[in-house]
Amino acid sequence: MESTDYINLFNRIKKGDDNAFEELLDAVGPILFNIAFKVLHDKMYAQNAVSETYKALLENIDRIYKPNSLKGWLKTTARRKALDIMYNNKKVLIIEDKDLESCINRKSYEPDFVERVHINSCLAKLSNEEYQALMLNVIEEKPCKEIAKVLKVKCYKAQHILRSAKENFEKFYKE
Repeated sequence: MESTDYINLFNRIKKGDDNAFEELLDAVGPILFNIAFKVLHDKMYAQNAVSETYKALLENIDRIYKPNSLKGWLKTTARRKALDIMYNNKKVLIIEDKDLESCINRKSYEPDFVERVHINSCLAKLSNEEYQALMLNVIEEKPCKEIAKVLKVKCYKAQHILRSAKENFEKFYKE
């Protein structure tokens, strides 16, 4: 689709043309889904991110001043919505310290399970920023520049948060 087509669709959507919105969904839906899926690795969550992106478009259509940047805005918003979903749905196994001892003492648990519980316990002690920075760096293999964008901080601050996360995790792990 040409940039003039996006401008035309944008203007029609702004005027309330439902057909234009449907055309936009057909044109960029697969692109937005792929962006979200690369972040989330889950079809249902990716579809939710795309839906949230369209909802954001409708809520913010009056704030978009450059119709020729609509496709870029949608792609950026889809990625941000996917990251929001990822952070809001992070799964960490949290076991109280009193329960942890009984889990470790049970012979039915394999050493790998105990190790995972210990790692999750250490991760749960990190601040939210430290956790996000560490997950983005270790799991997603994102550089500090990307981490800074997600955390909405300067790059040097993201480096500091990541370094702190690694140091704290190591300290908690050795306890």
